[in-house]
Amino acid sequence: MHAPAALAIAALLLGVLALAGPQASYADTRPVQAVDLAVGIDISSSMRARDLDRERTRLDVARDAARVFVEARPRDRIGLLTFARYPDLLAPPTTDHDALLAWLDGIQPVKPDGPEDATGIGTALARLVDALAGNDDPGSRVAVLVTDGEENVARTGRPGEIDPLHATQWARARGVVVHVVAVGPPPGDAAAARVAPWYEAVRATGGDVHLAQDAARLDLAWQQIDALTRAD
Repeated sequence: MHAPAALAIAALLLGVLALAGPQASYADTRPVQAVDLAVGIDISSSMRARDLDRERTRLDVARDAARVFVEARPRDRIGLLTFARYPDLLAPPTTDHDALLAWLDGIQPVKPDGPEDATGIGTALARLVDALAGNDDPGSRVAVLVTDGEENVARTGRPGEIDPLHATQWARARGVVVHVVAVGPPPGDAAAARVAPWYEAVRATGGDVHLAQDAARLDLAWQQIDALTRAD
């Protein structure tokens, strides 16, 4: 009669001893979700203007806001491109953010009225899309283009030049989300009418156009892009 009770007590003691023994811990081995981003910053001479902040140029404000964005995304691969008449890929998407920020700190606007002083938005955006070609995951590739001007390089019929609308349509076909940060005073009605089809194409990629008429709005634009492009 006492055997079952004794066995139950023995089983309980063994259970307590097992719980008190060495414990194995297992790290979460699930893959870390990340996003590939390519950031293009306008360095035409108009980025020297100080209408966003009295103490800083448009380029300084854009660069400072971009730095905060990069520092807040340590998991993501981020690339950097500058453009005026021509795009220049300074760094492909990378997790080496120290090197990326060194490149960012070193960018300067081109000389006024020089051969490089123009705004080739379409070609720059196409180059951003190309820089993101290595990642095939839908929705995990984002191009961010910061500019204070309108396209003034692409002309119909000229080889090697790409209209912003066509570049954005290509981005959508490749599954790249596009965000545009339009820096500076708001455009006039005529200018707004010219860029309206492009802006609609940007939104069709899943991104948006962020108007930044001052430093605070530019900071807000980067915060919105950060929130909209998180993998988790």
